[in-house]
Amino acid sequence: MEATQIGGWIGSALIVSAYFLNSFKFVESHGLFYQLFNLFGAAGVGINVFTPQTMPAFFLELFWGGIALSAMIWFVKGRRKRKKHQLSFKIPPKFP
Repeated sequence: MEATQIGGWIGSALIVSAYFLNSFKFVESHGLFYQLFNLFGAAGVGINVFTPQTMPAFFLELFWGGIALSAMIWFVKGRRKRKKHQLSFKIPPKFP
């Protein structure tokens, strides 16, 4: 397996993990942890699909990573202004 394929698999796993953790309320979508998973996931998949035949997927990952990076910058700037730090990783509620 080539390095680009490994990066693609790791990136895909990070994106799916972020979605799972957010869906079951382990992390909040506006938290740094979630955005880091999205940023590195987009980078891994983006490296994997960077070929002429897969340019639509590459641009999807480029925008996905850009949004994650923008959200992280927004999060860090906002965190400096807040006096109380909020935890972005929570224990999910118990399911019946």
